[in-house]
Amino acid sequence: MPTEQVAGRIEGVRIWRPQVHADARGRFVEVFRSAAMPAMAQSNHSRSEAGVLRGLHYHRNQADLWYLVSGRAQVGLADLRHRGGTPMTDTFVLDGDV
Repeated sequence: MPTEQVAGRIEGVRIWRPQVHADARGRFVEVFRSAAMPAMAQSNHSRSEAGVLRGLHYHRNQADLWYLVSGRAQVGLADLRHRGGTPMTDTFVLDGDV
């Protein structure tokens, strides 16, 4: 599935850059493989206009897979698994046009 995997600053966060197969006709990308994300049980698609803030949700025991078809999104994560103190945070940009 991915050709490049980077560990995020938060334990358990993995950032993959998928392998894109492109030619004059367009491009093909494998978006999901169960062996890479066995805890994934649901898939959703969302489309937002520029400048829209989406998300701000909390869940346990769930894997998320985000894939941008086009455009850019800045993602902010906060690890709320440990009570007390300042949570570990991480931010990164997803770019669907690459």
